Amino acid sequence: MSIKKTIKPSDVISIIKKYSEKEGTSILFDNEILKDIDSSYSWESKDKVLCLNTDKIIEDGFKAELLLILKEYFENGSVIILNDIKPTITAYTHYAKTNKDQAILEFFRPIIPFDDFQALKMSLFLRYQDLNKKPIAYLKEDIISKYGSRGGNISNLCSKKYFEEEFKPLYNQVSNEKFNEYYEAVVMEKAKALFVSSKHDIEKLEEDFVATLNKAKRFAMKLFKIYARGQQNVALTRRFVSRIDKADDSDFNTEIPFEEFTIQKLKEDAELPSIEFEVKILKYFK
Repeated sequence: MSIKKTIKPSDVISIIKKYSEKEGTSILFDNEILKDIDSSYSWESKDKVLCLNTDKIIEDGFKAELLLILKEYFENGSVIILNDIKPTITAYTHYAKTNKDQAILEFFRPIIPFDDFQALKMSLFLRYQDLNKKPIAYLKEDIISKYGSRGGNISNLCSKKYFEEEFKPLYNQVSNEKFNEYYEAVVMEKAKALFVSSKHDIEKLEEDFVATLNKAKRFAMKLFKIYARGQQNVALTRRFVSRIDKADDSDFNTEIPFEEFTIQKLKEDAELPSIEFEVKILKYFK
């Protein structure tokens, strides 16, 4: 690790420019180690991690200049801003070097809103971590903190490959206007997927199911899917679907229009555990 006790703006900016133009630089703000040794910044050349102690950036105007540089490279996907978690830095460094998701990012960069693109970029890394059986809860929380419930939904959709398997083919088949309408219906209105979470109980799941069904009909969706992961969420979803199968209004606090849809299980992974159901809107399948 290269440690600098006095800041040199030209050095910091040249590092960002030089390495982000290659394989991607990770930026870590206000690392506790730097504060302890009273240093302004450090550069880990092996992992391409630049640590900045913003309290030590004292030259007039440099902080604003640095933020503009970071904004430029962050927007074009060259850098990612990390929190102070060493395993995350190491994992992201490896991910950046072996990134097979770059084609997805390049495709969607000019198509979707800037914040959506950033949420997608973070979500692809989250998906990579999840596939490698690494903790992801704090990454999901970070996405929601930065980009709200819309970002959280982008993360959920990304985990199920909606971007490469649904949005990308659709974009190549329809007009920009039609694509944007569909994209907003799925991302903002959540009309294509219901993700069961720890925030759900049976009453909330009933309510969200009917809301998703109504949105799917409003946006002329032929179907939507229900996803659950984790023992508690899977058990709750099973319980809900078993009630649907009985088609008994007395089991529900919310009015369920049983005649408007069918529901069937598509996938189940007992080891994870996870489960997936498909809900078909009947008027499209007569």
